[in-house]
Amino acid sequence: DTIVNGFENAVNYVKNLAGQAWGWGSDIIGGIVNGIRSKINDVASAVTSVADTIRSFLHFSVPDEGPLTDFESWMPDFMSGLAKGIQKNKKLITNAISGVAESMQLTMKTDMGVNFDGMTASMKDTVSAGTVVNNYNNSRTVNQTNNSPKSLSRLEIYRQTRNAVI
Repeated sequence: DTIVNGFENAVNYVKNLAGQAWGWGSDIIGGIVNGIRSKINDVASAVTSVADTIRSFLHFSVPDEGPLTDFESWMPDFMSGLAKGIQKNKKLITNAISGVAESMQLTMKTDMGVNFDGMTASMKDTVSAGTVVNNYNNSRTVNQTNNSPKSLSRLEIYRQTRNAVI
């Protein structure tokens, strides 16, 4: 009887453990939740500290720390170096701009049989409007006044020149 009772007690004890395990799990999870709640201010403080550190490196004015703290002196130094480079290479720049200007030279041929090759257009300084002076190889001058605040497009110069010739 003692052995049988001992086994039955052991089996019943093990069976009751399964029912108690649910309560243990609930207690463990409740303890974790309460622990998190009790430390939420510490978590917020840590996150704020990290954000403040990042903000000290990156914000919309001169940063307090990091490689951009001297950016206000960097740009004048950069511009000074750029200006020196332009001065030293003025001839290269002039040649490059001349090449671009030559490739942009305005030439027109019309279906009227009039050839406008070699025409140049320039803006004269005026107070109220820009005047385009078209100089042709045959020394004929056509003055065109631009009353718009915008500069004349290549097609508008062509249209006005064609109308002046006809």
